Amino acid sequence: MADKLKGPCPYSTANWLSRFTFWWIFPLFRYGFRHPLTQDNLYDVLPEDQSHLLGDRMEKSWNDHVEKCEKKGKKPSLYWAVIAEFKWEWGVNGIFLVVSVPDDQLRMEWGAYMKLEVSHHNSTTGNQRNIFGFDHNFTSQEGIKIVQPYLVGRIISYFQPGTTLSQTEVYIYATVVAVSHILELIVNPKYFFNSHHIALKMKVAVASLIYRKAVENFHFCWLGPLEIVATLYLLYQQIGLVSLLTLAVTLVLLPIQFMLGWIYGKLRIKIGAAGDKRIHLMNQIIAGMRVIKMYCWEKPFSETVFNIRGLEVFQIWKANIAKSINMSLFHCASVIISMVMFGTAWYTRVPLSAQRIYSTLGWVSCLRLTIFLFMMYLVEDSKQLASSLNRIQSFLAVEDMKMFSEGKARSMEKGDVSVCIRYMTASWHGHQPQRKEGVTDKLLDQEIIEAFSLKNIDLEVKKGELLAVVGPVGSGKTSLLLSLIKELPTETGQVRVQGMLAYMAQTPWVMPGTFQANVTFGENVEQERYRRVMHACALNKDLELMRLGDQTLVGERGLLLSGGQKARLTLARTVYREADVYLLDDPLGAVDTEVGSHLFQRCICELLRGKTRILVTHQLQYLRSADRIVVLNEGRVVSVGTYDELVNQGTEFSSILTKHDKDMEEKDERQEKLVNEQGEKSTEAVDDGDFLETGDVSWNVYKDYYLSGRPWLYLPLTLFLLVIAYAANGYGNWYLAKWAELSDSLNLRTQNGSYPLYPVIDTLNQTHGLYTTYMYNNTQPLHPTLPSNSTPEGAQITTQEDELMQQYLVAMSVFVVGISLFSLVYFRMSVIISKRLHNNMFRVVMGAKTHFFDSNPVAQSPIFSHISDTLVGLQSIRALGMSRKFLQDFDRFQDRHTSAFFLFLAANRWYSLRSLFFLDIYSILVILLSLVFRDMIGLSGGLYGMALNYLLTMASPFEYMMRKTVDLNTQMTSVERIVSYTKLEQEPPKVSNSPPPHSWPKNGEIKLVNVGLQYSSDTDHVLQNVTCFINSREKIGIVGRTGAGKSSLLAALLRLAETTGEIYIDDIDVLKIGLHELRNKISVIPQDPILFSGTLRENLDPFEEYTDDQLWMALEQVQLKVKVQSEREGLYMEVSDSGQNLSVGQRQLVCLARAILRQNNILVLDEATANVDHNTDRLIQETIRSRFKNCTVLTVAHRIHTIMDSSKVMVLNQGKLVEFDTPYQLLQKEDGFFRNLVQQTGKAQAKVLQSLAENYCKERS
Repeated sequence: MADKLKGPCPYSTANWLSRFTFWWIFPLFRYGFRHPLTQDNLYDVLPEDQSHLLGDRMEKSWNDHVEKCEKKGKKPSLYWAVIAEFKWEWGVNGIFLVVSVPDDQLRMEWGAYMKLEVSHHNSTTGNQRNIFGFDHNFTSQEGIKIVQPYLVGRIISYFQPGTTLSQTEVYIYATVVAVSHILELIVNPKYFFNSHHIALKMKVAVASLIYRKAVENFHFCWLGPLEIVATLYLLYQQIGLVSLLTLAVTLVLLPIQFMLGWIYGKLRIKIGAAGDKRIHLMNQIIAGMRVIKMYCWEKPFSETVFNIRGLEVFQIWKANIAKSINMSLFHCASVIISMVMFGTAWYTRVPLSAQRIYSTLGWVSCLRLTIFLFMMYLVEDSKQLASSLNRIQSFLAVEDMKMFSEGKARSMEKGDVSVCIRYMTASWHGHQPQRKEGVTDKLLDQEIIEAFSLKNIDLEVKKGELLAVVGPVGSGKTSLLLSLIKELPTETGQVRVQGMLAYMAQTPWVMPGTFQANVTFGENVEQERYRRVMHACALNKDLELMRLGDQTLVGERGLLLSGGQKARLTLARTVYREADVYLLDDPLGAVDTEVGSHLFQRCICELLRGKTRILVTHQLQYLRSADRIVVLNEGRVVSVGTYDELVNQGTEFSSILTKHDKDMEEKDERQEKLVNEQGEKSTEAVDDGDFLETGDVSWNVYKDYYLSGRPWLYLPLTLFLLVIAYAANGYGNWYLAKWAELSDSLNLRTQNGSYPLYPVIDTLNQTHGLYTTYMYNNTQPLHPTLPSNSTPEGAQITTQEDELMQQYLVAMSVFVVGISLFSLVYFRMSVIISKRLHNNMFRVVMGAKTHFFDSNPVAQSPIFSHISDTLVGLQSIRALGMSRKFLQDFDRFQDRHTSAFFLFLAANRWYSLRSLFFLDIYSILVILLSLVFRDMIGLSGGLYGMALNYLLTMASPFEYMMRKTVDLNTQMTSVERIVSYTKLEQEPPKVSNSPPPHSWPKNGEIKLVNVGLQYSSDTDHVLQNVTCFINSREKIGIVGRTGAGKSSLLAALLRLAETTGEIYIDDIDVLKIGLHELRNKISVIPQDPILFSGTLRENLDPFEEYTDDQLWMALEQVQLKVKVQSEREGLYMEVSDSGQNLSVGQRQLVCLARAILRQNNILVLDEATANVDHNTDRLIQETIRSRFKNCTVLTVAHRIHTIMDSSKVMVLNQGKLVEFDTPYQLLQKEDGFFRNLVQQTGKAQAKVLQSLAENYCKERS
């Protein structure tokens, strides 16, 4: 298969016995014991778990539910829609719940699972529950747990003097208890497996974890009341009216729990909001990391992240206080109830035998779990449940976009018209962009792309016509194309398109995969058409330089491609699609002169001849070839006509032309060498995604982890309290055992005085606050060095809490086993035998389970990447009619993850089943042999009752401890990744011991001596032995062909990559000073104008170094003052993600304003005008000439005419400096590189450029 899955899952063909015992997965364990398991070993997803089937089920259920609610006038509830769809699954699984077995420690069990599927809300809290609580663990209490205390009481009565119980009867009771353990062994793992399986289906169907709670809540709705009534009745039968005190204590404690649970629920919502905000900011930081480094903005962004994190941790701390108090009440509830009941019985002289005591304790434990634990989590989770459901329901309620680009061709009134727009007004309905941190909110606001509206557009485009669209920044050019593909809502008028649409967005979008897959985009490969498209888009030469050709992986979002390659690849994808109307949004703005001419002639004019083409462009030299031209300004059509008609009309088009010097573009494509040399390597890297650990975790990882959280303070105290708590617990139970043996009432009163100390000391059991404090202390030292999307914080937090929970359970289990061994010294051998068998099984399961654990995040990563890529390219996907294909890809990724997680669940239950088996061997031996050797060892009823009580309650902690022994090693791989990351080689220091003078550099002289640069240690140098001298105040233009190394030269100057040689600025070696000391003195206008969500002021001055007057002056110089003043907030106007509420040109002007504010003597422009119109380009060039006339300016040439007035021109070729002189002198060289570049613009244009160079030379001389 395409995904290399191993084949059908054996679960689907396994018999009932194999399913109950999970024997069907053992062959995979056996294979994993000898071989590393990878994703290639995954089975096919079960047919019932397939993503598309579950999605269809859920979609139908939701639609039916909405329809019913609309008819009844009610508000739809996604919660009930999910329940309605999966009611039979969870209903049938409830049968297993009836015969499940009690234990309060079972509530801890699901922490291991939650780290794999935890939502962001819970990853920030560090809790071991999902959004609703502990899943089904606290429901594992019904059925047998009500019967077992009665059986235990009957067995204990056999040890009392004068018992009427025969030996046969007691053996029958003992056998029933043993059988109940076996039933637990079989049913519990199956119930939990089924519950998680149903939850997994819900997650796949709804794409959210919050619906897991639906699986168990309703079981408790009908089982909980029945259990309470039955338990109270049995208590009344044992101790009479004294049992009613249970209700009295409950009425006192429950209101306190309700209040604390409500507070905790509110705090969890705040924690989730803070976490959303932090991760949202971190995503922006990582996306704009290069710009942040150039501007030396690490400190303000770090402080912002730490401030948000600090507020988040403070909320977590408050939540854990409430949680700790609530857990203390839960743990102490049974002790308080027992103390009140036994104390009252003592004073009222109610007979209390060992049988009654231990039966009562068992039923009180049942009530504690049912009333206190369930109610606590119900209240805690209700607020977050409502919040999460509202967010998802809000997204589901958004009206779907009305698309026709994927449908059939629409008939037009005129047969020769392809596009007809009649008096159309379109806008975003006044929607104001806001800061949205949540994933759902980002989806809701994803359509905020442009802030401009179209007004009264009336236009027809004929079949086969080439229509060019021009206009200044913010005129509505992109909005016009968006209205045609129905991405921009139409308020009035009509928009009709004849035939199929193909659309190329202004920002190139590349999806992960091969070069060929990006071109064909899910369509079949037609070799002849594919060959013609690759030639027309000038991609053949690029493919020749790649080792794997068109099978080279391009990386996530085209990470391994240059800007020009991404633009041409996006154009190739658009024109490969057979369509009737092609909408091209500035496809020529990111390529050099030669390639631009090739694309226009070979692709747009020849390959698409006969097709309707609407071309948005800033390259006015191509307008003569257009059939007609549309001029837009402020969302209105200013004029329409042919080139000659518009020139003769003297319209705004003429003013645009007079401001524009006809030119060509010279586009440097970044890191071309890196792509060429790493083509084959990148294929493996991108394909593998995340690395998998194959061995045991080093002890150094444990050491680094424990030492990161002040262990000398919290760990000893936590362990000490655990010892004290269980000693108190043991003392109380031992005292009860002794007390139960006394029959004389006088002695009873005398000996009971110290029993009230038991609940007081037992409260020390609540070390939750201590170990969560330690846990968060551990996260703090690691957090500053970790980007959130390289190692998820949720995995760190849950892993850390699991380790502390492991300590807790180890202490408890060792104590329980110790008590039973102390009471029954003749059965130590059973523990040794069981342990020996368990160790052998541990070695078998260890090899496979680690890989199951690691496979889950690896399988889940493509889902998140696919969603992210889809949101970025949503316009292109919908316009090209590929929505269904991307949905199918999403289902495929979901199925892969479902298969991995399904095997992980089965592996846990396989191990759980066998762990409990060894415990049952031990328990059955204790129960039966103690009866056989009762007289021989002189065993009393009290001690036997205590030992039996522990044996019946230790199953879950013992099984959990054993399984966590396996899980701990696998989960610590997350910490190992964190530790490995923190030990990576860091950047050079930001500040040096010998900083340059504050006034440096005064002159701006730059000297390069044998400068080389490589982007990584295992690739070739992209710059080689560059040597030159740049005088003060010189204006240097940098040109060269594709992959020449132009942007790499600027990267070397700013030390953005590993640089060799010597670079001097005013005689100071910049390789020996701090990074910030260098970068703070160089102003940069980058190619991609990166803005961050926040206010405009924060984007201009994050350090708050400048006054408002200085900011307004900078905005005025870049002609943005009027635009900003028109906004109500002024300098504090909101900027959306990546500045999407500003046009590309406006974003670039903001970057220019940043450079003006810094007032440095060196300015670097990295193709800053690549994606702006000519008016904006002219404005930028004029501002640079006037504002930076006394500065040294280095410009990577975008348009050759902009560097003809340069002092000198650097010509790079294959990473080497081949020419360096004035433009006029370089043009005199026969067969010179620069001369050839100028001649490629055409004879007329070359003559104009040569004249410009000569005039500038004469002016200087």
